[in-house]
Amino acid sequence: MSLEFDNVDTKVYSLDEFAVICNQLISDQTRCGNFIHFALTRAYHGIDSHQAILSPIQNVLDDHPVSIMQDYDLLLGLSPHIAFNNPITTYPAAKFEDTLSKNIHLKVPLVSEASSSQSVEMWGLHFTQDEQEVPLHTIPNLALGKCGECSLIWVFFPQLHSENCRSSKLTCEEQEKFYEQSTHP
Repeated sequence: MSLEFDNVDTKVYSLDEFAVICNQLISDQTRCGNFIHFALTRAYHGIDSHQAILSPIQNVLDDHPVSIMQDYDLLLGLSPHIAFNNPITTYPAAKFEDTLSKNIHLKVPLVSEASSSQSVEMWGLHFTQDEQEVPLHTIPNLALGKCGECSLIWVFFPQLHSENCRSSKLTCEEQEKFYEQSTHP
């Protein structure tokens, strides 16, 4: 897979330095997209664009016993592209129980259909000034498949989202249309 930072410099970060940059980016409302991208891909956009490399032992305490372990219960990433290097298993028909229907505390910008203001492109997505933040779990979606044991791939349908939409699950007709026009071909 070709990443946008294949040919840029790398910069080594301690965990503390990485957290400081993340906090600076999330605190700046104009750079929230940069925070998400940096936290998930370690790709830093700015005057000195670079790929961050984390060094967890950089600030190690020599005379203090510390045990280090990792546990990621949930790691989410949003992308207009499916960005996996490994083989993907797709479902011929998505299981309704795999639909994202519980609040995971992520919001995404959506633009109302009546909106006609100036469009801005960011990370391959288009946004306008009339966008509103919508909880991700309220947008109709389905589980397209898996990558490996734990990576579930969802497809979201923002144009099906409306104020009076009561479920994030696609109807049988909508799922059939998606299969006939996308998955099957």
